[in-house]
Amino acid sequence: LPTEDSYLERIELKTASLYAACCQGAALLTDADPEHVAALGSFGTNLGLAFQITDDVLDVTGEPEQLGKDVRKDEQRLTFVKLAGIDGARKLSEELVDTSLSAISNLGAPAAPLRELAGMVRNRVA
Repeated sequence: LPTEDSYLERIELKTASLYAACCQGAALLTDADPEHVAALGSFGTNLGLAFQITDDVLDVTGEPEQLGKDVRKDEQRLTFVKLAGIDGARKLSEELVDTSLSAISNLGAPAAPLRELAGMVRNRVA
């Protein structure tokens, strides 16, 4: 039987790892210290998880005109909404955005665009 943990592991491998790789790759290209690379990896992982869970919510609650894409296409797939309900998915997405922001809290002004990106993910919820 699918569990919340197994679903989170799947979307970590599917979506969150891409976010983390982008963030860590950018840090490595700038010769950032290992602590910053790790912080950016954590930011990317948590934000990627939040993005995918929010996408699950929007597939149920959103409208094509609002989102610019088809909705209710995940009815036959396992989503976090099916495991935890809309409110549970929204709550976890919010927590993951907060965790992503916490990971970069010591990076100062250079991380402002990442904070803005996290805000965009937070504000996607319909």
